[in-house]
Amino acid sequence: MTSKEKRNVYAEVTDRIVAALEGGTVPWRRPWSETGGPRSLDNRPYRGINIFLLELMGYGDPRWGTFNAVKRHGGSVRKGEKGTRVILWKPVKREVPEGDERPAAYLLLRDYVVFNAEQCDGLPELETVEATSTPNELADEIVAEYTYGGPIVQYGKSGAYYDPHNDRVGMPARESFVSDDAHYSTLFHELVHSTGHETRLKRIEKALFGSDPYSREELVAEMGAAMLCGITGIDNQDQSAAYIEGWLKPLKNDVKLVIQAAAKAQKAVDLMIGTTFETETETTEATAPAAVA
Repeated sequence: MTSKEKRNVYAEVTDRIVAALEGGTVPWRRPWSETGGPRSLDNRPYRGINIFLLELMGYGDPRWGTFNAVKRHGGSVRKGEKGTRVILWKPVKREVPEGDERPAAYLLLRDYVVFNAEQCDGLPELETVEATSTPNELADEIVAEYTYGGPIVQYGKSGAYYDPHNDRVGMPARESFVSDDAHYSTLFHELVHSTGHETRLKRIEKALFGSDPYSREELVAEMGAAMLCGITGIDNQDQSAAYIEGWLKPLKNDVKLVIQAAAKAQKAVDLMIGTTFETETETTEATAPAAVA
């Protein structure tokens, strides 16, 4: 690529996700490390697609930072270490002539390079915090707070589903799941669907099975469930060949799908756990993927 050629960040990110799938790894089904999801050296969690891009690298230390951030924290990147590209949405404002219907402000997708703490020297040792609650307790707390006054969850159904017309989540009997992890990851998936209800994020479209809108919503639910599993410590693995093959075609057909789905999943999770982020003049490296143009 010459300096004049325009890079397609969407395509580059999608290529990385597709390569992982073709290698037998589902990025949004990868269990989080015991030290938690990826975060900046300032202890701010990465968001959206950046979570999965960084988890794919397989480092045990969750801390990441740009070259300058590492230096600012008293460390240095070891010679020869290769950084990892993540994305950010940069707010852009422009003058719009009267009568021009183009927006005066929009978000521009950009990427930048970060390094894991294991690639650096001189950084403080990773501090570990002993958990005060079990993964099941954390999951129950999230579910209870979100469903209070929200969607109804009913057990004893023949399968797992979300009914937007009645705003209800149907689940099989809890004892029918092979593990607690399987139960919570399935419940999280359906509850993320419920965030798209017209009284919440207004995301759900009427769609036939296998259609593009259906695939988009399924990926939002998959990624949102994975984020919730990462927050609570629930194991969310599913690496079956059939499952992987099912995602390759839609991702290859739409290079924007994975980034946009991750951003919508992050917004759904924020709603479920009560997280809010004030608008900033420039999106930070850790909170970058919270919105989509």
